Amino acid sequence: MQDRSKCQFQHGDACNLPLNLGKFGCVLAANLICRLPRPTDFLLRLASLVARDGVCVITSPYTFLDMYTPKVS
Repeated sequence: MQDRSKCQFQHGDACNLPLNLGKFGCVLAANLICRLPRPTDFLLRLASLVARDGVCVITSPYTFLDMYTPKVS
């Protein structure tokens, strides 16, 4: 049986995360970076969120659908 008390999920605005979140053994940013209005805000914050010897998993489809990446004339 798995000890589920060791797992915790949090959600919020990735570009405006609370300062008191703490550090995590795993931070998952799935299909997120390419959809943020200011991805640098989140990326700069990652170092303070991942615990020593922790893991950060970033995946992205890098889609150019108009709904996510408007065409620029």
